[in-house]
Amino acid sequence: MPPGFEEQAERFARELDDLIAGCLASPPEFNVVSLRAADARIGPGQLTTDGTHGFPLVDLPRANDVDGASLLLKVEFRVVLDQEQLHLTVVTSAFGLWVRSDASGKPRPVFRIEYERDARGKAAAHVHFHAESADMAWVYGSAGQPLPTMKEIHFPVGGKRFQPTIEDVLLSLAREKL
Repeated sequence: MPPGFEEQAERFARELDDLIAGCLASPPEFNVVSLRAADARIGPGQLTTDGTHGFPLVDLPRANDVDGASLLLKVEFRVVLDQEQLHLTVVTSAFGLWVRSDASGKPRPVFRIEYERDARGKAAAHVHFHAESADMAWVYGSAGQPLPTMKEIHFPVGGKRFQPTIEDVLLSLAREKL
């Protein structure tokens, strides 16, 4: 018999602690916030009191950041037990890169990678790019369609069996020397 829901969720949070601690000198602690029996959210720091805005962003300090500018990482999971009530299952995950251009500025997303196990009308695993593209404008225009903003498009990266991981994001940032 596998461990109970709370134990599995806590073990997953500790694995996230270890992963982020391997990347950052001052990593946050990941917490499990129970929503109801066998249903919880996991993320860094404390969930906002109203529960609508999620967990705080993780600061990714860099030697060349000045005047409060910084890169920030979003990491959040919602987990439940699988249909057999035995194993922890990710229902939703959201992670990505945010940027704050100065100390007074509000963080803005650069990209978001989201997974929604029971997604309808979009790929379960998808990426949102917060940018604009003249080429994408041409594609939509030539099809007689209005151009949505890039952040509104769900770029598919796989279904239930292929979901990107937070490790993918961290490796990408390292490879790009960001």
